[in-house]
Amino acid sequence: MADYGKPELECCLPMPTSVNKMYSTVRNHGRTRRIKSPDYREWQSRALSYLVPYGWKEPIRGDVALWCFVCFNDLRDSRQTMDIQNRIKATCDLLEVAGFYKNDKQIVDIRFQKGPTVTDIEHVLGGEGYISLRLWEVK
Repeated sequence: MADYGKPELECCLPMPTSVNKMYSTVRNHGRTRRIKSPDYREWQSRALSYLVPYGWKEPIRGDVALWCFVCFNDLRDSRQTMDIQNRIKATCDLLEVAGFYKNDKQIVDIRFQKGPTVTDIEHVLGGEGYISLRLWEVK
């Protein structure tokens, strides 16, 4: 396993919207478009507010490593029903929007792993769980 040293960012974010619920289809004048769903926009806005204290100044220009623990709330029977793959795109896109890197194509090492099931509701951001993440510039 690679050792990247001290992460550029280490934080917790509310559980991302599932990729299945990120976009809505709208029809306008015979054209069909995909737009961000209201749930996704709301999550992205809330998650960005968690990143404000980190005061990111410039995007990482080189390669990036992103490791995440996805911690579901056990009250929803998460070990049986939740798919962590559905949380990857929203997390990567959020970090790009927040300016931590220019493009998620820079990610050369990505790891998403189910973390411990959350049993203390006070530690659950938004009720469904949270993502604990670490981000490094790969040198």
